[in-house]
Amino acid sequence: GRGNLVYEVRRRCQSIEGERTPWEPVAVTPKRTIVDDDVPNGLRSIAYQVRALRTNGKVGEWSSERSFPFGAIASAGSACGGTATGQVEGKPPAAGSVRAAS
Repeated sequence: GRGNLVYEVRRRCQSIEGERTPWEPVAVTPKRTIVDDDVPNGLRSIAYQVRALRTNGKVGEWSSERSFPFGAIASAGSACGGTATGQVEGKPPAAGSVRAAS
């Protein structure tokens, strides 16, 4: 048979100083949506990749990197900026493609 499908998710972080960490595992799950509740503090951005794994041993290619910036965000018409906070959630819209939303 084709084997059951699960998704492997990994991330890498970019520090405020611009240094990037190596890719690190986030989850292996059969769900098409995950929430990364363990996002480190002090980041300029965070990036994710996803690939499909089958229980029969077949492994798909890693998706394109999807990056999410953090930090000060200038508001239109405001002299003050805001700070991005919260969780990062990724959800592929269909098999074979990946879309992430924050």
